Amino acid sequence: MNNNWPALRSIAQIFKILAYVVGGLGALAAIIVLFTGSGFLGRVGGFIFTLLASAIYGLFLVATSEGIRVGLAIEENTRKTTEALEKKN
Repeated sequence: MNNNWPALRSIAQIFKILAYVVGGLGALAAIIVLFTGSGFLGRVGGFIFTLLASAIYGLFLVATSEGIRVGLAIEENTRKTTEALEKKN
């Protein structure tokens, strides 16, 4: 890959790291809610909600990271195609 757009590449990597952090901390928070909540239904409901919310947010962060990377790949492929076509002419 080319080294164009280093800031976007860094941001994509940060989003991916944050996704794993959110997933891990979300699972830990869900376990804490399971053991410290009030009432059985409150604990189980809180556990499920916390787990789902952190999973959805983690997936959103991964998707954002991949979206940035797809945009960069499209830019790179378009540039390479343009260069190849200019060499032919």
